[in-house]
Amino acid sequence: MATQPSSQKGHSTVRNDRGQKRTNPRRPSHSILYIPGISEKLGRICTSYNIRAVYSSKTTLGRSLRDVKPDRPKESTKNIIYQIPCKDCDGCYIGESCRRLGKRLEEHKKAVKTYDQANGVAKHAWENSHHPNWDEVRILDREAHWHKRKIKEALHMKINTKAFSEPSAKPSNTWLPLLRKINP
Repeated sequence: MATQPSSQKGHSTVRNDRGQKRTNPRRPSHSILYIPGISEKLGRICTSYNIRAVYSSKTTLGRSLRDVKPDRPKESTKNIIYQIPCKDCDGCYIGESCRRLGKRLEEHKKAVKTYDQANGVAKHAWENSHHPNWDEVRILDREAHWHKRKIKEALHMKINTKAFSEPSAKPSNTWLPLLRKINP
C-alpha cells in the first residue's frame, strides 16, 4: 500500500491492492517539552483524548551544532517577552512586543519623560519616584505567534509576583507548576 498526501487536512489517502482509494483520519499530535515525571502524565492525558504526544528536548545534538551563529544584540531581537527592573525596588515591568526590543525601550523611555500614564513603566516611575534600570533589561522568552506571546507574558507576570505590569491575557493557573519547573 502506498500513502499519498490528500487535499483534506488531517487525512491521508491510502490505495489498497486493487488501486482503490481509502481515506484514513490521522490522529492529531502535540509536541511536549520533555520534563521527567510531568511529560509522561501529560502524554497519558493526551492519549485519553486521542491525541498523540510527541516529546521534545531543548538540548539536542542538532541544536547544539546549529548554535554556531554569533548572538544578535538583544536590542534587535523581535517577538519577545521582556523585563525592565526598577532600580529603587524589587519590582519589574514585564511586557511583550513583536517589534525590536530597542524600539520598544525607546517608547518606554519617552513615556517616562512625558509621564504617559497609559504606560506601566512611566506610571510606576512617576507614582513612586522610582527609576527604571535600563541597563538590566532582560529578554525572558521569544514567541512569534501573537496570542501565545500574550499568554507567555501573562504567565511570566504570574510567576514574578513583584511585576507591576498588567497582563493582556488571562491564562489558566493550571500551567503555573509546569512553567515554574521550566523557568525556575
